[in-house]
Amino acid sequence: MTQKKLVYFIYAPETKRVKIGISNKPEERIKDLQNNSGAELVLLKCLKGGKTLEERLHHRFDNYRQYGEWFKCDDEMTVWIKLYGHLIDYIQLDIKNESELKHKLTKVSKELPLVSFCLPRRTIRKIVNNLIQFYSDCK
Repeated sequence: MTQKKLVYFIYAPETKRVKIGISNKPEERIKDLQNNSGAELVLLKCLKGGKTLEERLHHRFDNYRQYGEWFKCDDEMTVWIKLYGHLIDYIQLDIKNESELKHKLTKVSKELPLVSFCLPRRTIRKIVNNLIQFYSDCK
């Protein structure tokens, strides 16, 4: 049985960087990275997808790139990652149209403490619109 590739986001709190990569077993991948780096690493999110999604995410965050697959992770990027995960969860539910999707994502964004305290509402709207566009482009 072939395992599905997952796109993972691994966060390094010390350096405030996130690694966007793919693996069949992200839990094992983080252990390997942890052993080699000597720094604390946290698995932020895993998404179903393979090389194509990984490349699109690399392209999306290209202006955050530090080196290789490591990207500078600020509050906006963290929120984007968390909301994108919710977007994927909602897609698996019965979303009838883009308006409903936008409404649900905005609702979820208000529930994230990071959003409430760090980012203005217009930034959240921008992130939500960007997420919808990104998802549409990936279809």
